[in-house]
Amino acid sequence: MDEQTWLARWQRDHTPVALETQATFGYTQNWVVRVLTPDAPAIAGIVEELFPAEAISDLKAFFGAADDDDLQHRLSRMLSSTTAFGANTNIDTVPTSRYVLKTPFR
Repeated sequence: MDEQTWLARWQRDHTPVALETQATFGYTQNWVVRVLTPDAPAIAGIVEELFPAEAISDLKAFFGAADDDDLQHRLSRMLSSTTAFGANTNIDTVPTSRYVLKTPFR
């Protein structure tokens, strides 16, 4: 798939599906345009998604699903969408957290 098609499918087509099918409250896409070191792996994009804490261990919470049927519907939409631009395989996920260490507003 050429880069222009891939990017359109990821950002134009997939983004609404991701937002509608998951319990994210933050979603940032980072398109990787070049490597910075000679032996760096080929990475097309990096996505930062913010989920409620319970999504770590609860698939329904991850997808914001009301019940098993809703979960299956959301999973099906997500798989179809990610398959359209090749993001259904060879994906690395790294769970991280954010903490407020200091704020000027308190």
